[in-house]
Amino acid sequence: MKGDITPKRKTDHIEELDRELYDPAKEHEQRPRRKIHGRDIELEHDFPDDEYETLVRARPKYALPTSLFKKIFFVVLTFFIITIFVAGISLYGGKQKVSEDLIAMEILGQPFVDGGEELELQIRIQNFNEQDLQLPDLVLSYPKDSAPDAERVFLRRSLDDIGYQKRVTETFDLTLFGQEGDTRTIDATLEYRIDGSSSIFVKEISHDVIIRSTPTAVLIDAPDTVVRNQEVTFGMHVSSNSNVPINNTALKVTYPRGFEFLRSNVPPDFNDNTWYFNNIDKDAEYIEFTGRLAALEGQGQSFTVSFGKQNQFNKNQIETVFNSIVHTIEVQKSFLTTQLLVNNTLNPTSTVRGGSSVDVTVRYENTLATALDNAVIRVHLDGELYNRN
Repeated sequence: MKGDITPKRKTDHIEELDRELYDPAKEHEQRPRRKIHGRDIELEHDFPDDEYETLVRARPKYALPTSLFKKIFFVVLTFFIITIFVAGISLYGGKQKVSEDLIAMEILGQPFVDGGEELELQIRIQNFNEQDLQLPDLVLSYPKDSAPDAERVFLRRSLDDIGYQKRVTETFDLTLFGQEGDTRTIDATLEYRIDGSSSIFVKEISHDVIIRSTPTAVLIDAPDTVVRNQEVTFGMHVSSNSNVPINNTALKVTYPRGFEFLRSNVPPDFNDNTWYFNNIDKDAEYIEFTGRLAALEGQGQSFTVSFGKQNQFNKNQIETVFNSIVHTIEVQKSFLTTQLLVNNTLNPTSTVRGGSSVDVTVRYENTLATALDNAVIRVHLDGELYNRN
């Protein structure tokens, strides 16, 4: 149009292609495409062909270093995987494992008991493990007496399997013997097995019981002082303090050095110092013996009296001591000392000529600070060589 000064818009190549593409009247012909070059590109080089191929195919001697971030990432990832693995094993194994700390055991009983009387003990067991305690055995043990190396008594009882949170109560009746004030430690041991293991596991607890009184009483009837080489009489009263019969007991006296046994009202059953009793009841048994004590003046000589249960394998030994008493007798100087001189000599043995006279002198001395009244000194003469005429 004449006079139209509006500039014509320059057609874009892309828009032209777009119009032609969507123009239905336009016929499209397939244009030839440019060929794609192959991978084999020859580069100009000055190397021989064999050396060039070697250089191209050779791997680098050193790999490029991994970044610090990648290293940290791989370390954290590895640690995370290991943690999950261990946690899984622990979670699975926790159900298979049995802990001793998850087994509750206690002994219920009196802390004091009279010797020879029956003591009732209850052992309570409760399992807090998820696994059962299989083939459990409960073992109760205690010493026969208070000696450090005393023989122990064992009582074993088999139980049914103990399941999760199951409680078991077992009752035992014991009879303890010993001296007054002795302590008996009673041990309770639970032996059990778990599924998948052939080992035997144990849980142990203990309970102390003090002997409040002895089942028997022993009283000593003996002097506290004696004159050297003079006879001394020692008496012992034995009776029962218990309501139950005390059978198969023995009384044993340990003599001091220098004591000579002379006689007794009841003959000893063993070694001049041991007497047996089949039964001890409320009626006291009395044993008395007489002997001579030779010791230095001023010394104290001790007699130890032991009474208790006989050893079933050796009747001469006391297995469990009920009573043990020590009685000390002090050897004193005689208040009247004498000396016998034969022909003015103190020798115990003197030699004289037959038919000759013998001069015998008796010396005596009062060792007390006060005078002695009505003192009598007797001289005994004996033997075939003595002629009264």
